[in-house]
Amino acid sequence: MLLYALIRTGTWILAVVAGCCSSSEDPPGAEEHDEEFLRCAVLDASGSESFARGRYRYERDGHELDVQGPKDGLAKVGALAGLEDAGPASIASIVELAGRMRVAEVEAIVVAGGIGTDEASARAVLAPLARLDVPVLLVPGASEPIEAFRAALASAREKAPNLVDMGVVRVARLPDLTVVSLPGGPRAHELLAGEDGCGLTTEDVAEFGLLVRERPGALVVSATPPRQRGSAAIDIGRSGVGAGDPSVTRALAKTRFGVFGYVYESGGRAADRSGHRAVAEGAWSEELFLNVGAADALPRVSNDGALAAGMAALVEIRGRRARHSVLRTGD
Repeated sequence: MLLYALIRTGTWILAVVAGCCSSSEDPPGAEEHDEEFLRCAVLDASGSESFARGRYRYERDGHELDVQGPKDGLAKVGALAGLEDAGPASIASIVELAGRMRVAEVEAIVVAGGIGTDEASARAVLAPLARLDVPVLLVPGASEPIEAFRAALASAREKAPNLVDMGVVRVARLPDLTVVSLPGGPRAHELLAGEDGCGLTTEDVAEFGLLVRERPGALVVSATPPRQRGSAAIDIGRSGVGAGDPSVTRALAKTRFGVFGYVYESGGRAADRSGHRAVAEGAWSEELFLNVGAADALPRVSNDGALAAGMAALVEIRGRRARHSVLRTGD
């Protein structure tokens, strides 16, 4: 049975003003606000399930999932984020990107948040993903009203159980790769879903840190990017300030690979863990932190001033190295 945790965090006064308005200081992290909010990153999932779809067999025990299927030593994963809009153009964009991932023969698709903004839009954006036969690992972020998202997902899973709630499952062991999730948004008072969204606390991030420290070669997937410092940082928002979470940065101190969303202005940027070194498309790297951008068709202004829409990525991981390519609709 899935539990929603309602908490009250410690007091927090004025720090957000200083944190959000200066590029030289960290923004507030995943914790301090004197109000109640939902949490979806609590490691309290119980129960088990077993099922098969396509070439894969799934066994879930609590917050861990084992997926058995073909393996060849090369993990190829499709990455999406920013599926908030469910208009016809956006659904067409998702269909195109999912189709290109199918052609690329990915062994899984990961979604780093932005899965609709209400139950109806979540149902609409999940529909194209439900037609896939590979594991689809869905990490709720800052824009999903969590109960509406889970209602839409429960409906979709009646025919597509390979759609996996990565707020419940936190560790998914695929044939060639382990995926670890961090669901929720870092600043509960700023969630796009408002009081119906789910936020992160320092306790949540600390527990996540334990998961990833035990699995340094895992692929981390989250809407919440780490706070990076360098010129290639993947968390630079519209004001030119890093919008990532410093507590996530600390948790990822040993992690080599990550896919993130939410800060869509930096969509398509890839860097090493620190953000000081950019990682070019197609280049193998021992560290790869990628902002996947938004998959829907809503045009957003990127940090370079261009309009971007319909973005996704392919990520390949072999041993201790990874590479990526950016997908854009219409290419």
